Amino acid sequence: MKATKILAVILTAALFICSATVFAVAAADENTITISGGKAGHTYTAYQIFDGIYDSTTDELKNIQWGAGFDTTKLADLIASLKAYTWTLDDLDSTATDYNETVAAIRAAINALDPNVPEQCTAAAVAAAVAPLTSAADAEQLADIFALYTKDPGVDATYDATTGNYVWEDVADGYWLIKDKGPNVGTDDVISDYILYVVDDVNVSIKGSVPTVDKKVSTDGGNNYEDGKGTASSSVVNVQIGDILDYEIIGTLPTNYADYSTYKMIFKDTADTALNLISGSVEVYVDVLGDGTLTKVDSGFTATVNDSNPDTLSVEMLNTKALKDANGNIISTTSASKIIVKYQAEVLNTTIADTPDVNSATIVYSNDPNSTGTGETTPDEVKTVTQSFKLVKYDGTTMNLLAGAEFELYKESVAAANLITLYKESDTVYHVADSAEIAAGTNIVTKITTVSVESAIIIKGLDEDITYKLLETKAPTGYNLLSDPVDVNVNGDTTAAAANITNSVYTITNNVIGIANNSGTTLPETGSFGTAIFIAIGSLLVIGAGVFLVTNKRMKKESI
Repeated sequence: MKATKILAVILTAALFICSATVFAVAAADENTITISGGKAGHTYTAYQIFDGIYDSTTDELKNIQWGAGFDTTKLADLIASLKAYTWTLDDLDSTATDYNETVAAIRAAINALDPNVPEQCTAAAVAAAVAPLTSAADAEQLADIFALYTKDPGVDATYDATTGNYVWEDVADGYWLIKDKGPNVGTDDVISDYILYVVDDVNVSIKGSVPTVDKKVSTDGGNNYEDGKGTASSSVVNVQIGDILDYEIIGTLPTNYADYSTYKMIFKDTADTALNLISGSVEVYVDVLGDGTLTKVDSGFTATVNDSNPDTLSVEMLNTKALKDANGNIISTTSASKIIVKYQAEVLNTTIADTPDVNSATIVYSNDPNSTGTGETTPDEVKTVTQSFKLVKYDGTTMNLLAGAEFELYKESVAAANLITLYKESDTVYHVADSAEIAAGTNIVTKITTVSVESAIIIKGLDEDITYKLLETKAPTGYNLLSDPVDVNVNGDTTAAAANITNSVYTITNNVIGIANNSGTTLPETGSFGTAIFIAIGSLLVIGAGVFLVTNKRMKKESI
């Protein structure tokens, strides 16, 4: 096959491999290039590397000359670059009997190029030498090399706002390279890799995509994760002060991940001031196939936690293609893989009841396979919230508020392990204590005391999804102690509950737990322990009387 024929056919095949283009044959003098999926605001510039005349009947590019987009003053540099690179040629059939001879011939053709001998370095000679470089890796490298020696101004595409496409019209036949010149605005942006092809009419799909970031939170030790997104109470995650939460940040990789020799990712997390990031808890995993099977990363990343109120976390991977497992093996990653960062955080006392705490994450990522440019994703948020309730102790008859009662608060059931430790803010305000407060020991209590006949007691930092138990351990003087704990469910209703708190008649409103006490002596009822004692003693008296009667009769008979 002629070199020109090889160039027209094989370089077209190379384009299919490295840039997912779709071709349609058209008249040679009416070529149109259309880019779909381009980024609005970017500049796409085309450079003609080889000029020629496309013969559709023979499918050949004939009369090959250097194109207007190639800087011929850099020909010697181009030849040096072509010779310096070790071409993979991994699309050749290695089992073929002439494989070694074919590889040797291709390498020899490239090495024979001599810029000091003009007839050996014509455009046609260079085109014939590079035509066999059709594997994905080689085609990518060839584009990178040609991109070094383009000559401005090139030809810029026109943006069609209606279709979102970039278009070149009346494009001459030849071998063209397209550069995405940006600008790289950073946020959710990506620069396309270089694109090479022999022109007919062609529709080009831009190479590359923006990674996504998805943050989740778990309240059950990492067994189940929730999105915690949105503003409605049903869209946030309910927690309690002191809870240790498990967070994960999931980052996807771009569709053109293979185009990058190295790929950088930095996971950046900013916690709400009501959360304390636990530095020793940071772990990194790779979901190699994207199927949920995780491989733990042992090396290749640096995690930094800054205790700066709000706390921040940075997990930097200079090259996700070099992450290693515990055995020192590189973890294979593709565009289907996901990088996952996990860590823990404690809910602090600074959380504001009924107001969501926001924790956000972004990913800084490589976004230009041709340089070191980076972009950053739009932040993804997780929201957690605690709730509160008001405790009102009142006379069951008069409805007057009562002081002097004491309660313990339990999580789910009355057991020593479930007793909640509280921080006493004031005589009428308590919150669930966090670990730092418990360690300090100041104002730490396990009893809630009603001390005023004019105010409710507020308890903050509770989880709406949990049923709590209020156990009365001391009744007001002259009143009976409740025999059973009272169930408490906080519903997240933030309607003000203080409206009718007086020392007369009290009306229970939203998020208020009203507990009545009655005065007087409580007598045992049927089935109670006291009744059983009376019945038992009564039975013994009856039996004793019967025994006495029988014995007395026997004694009388014996005396007769």
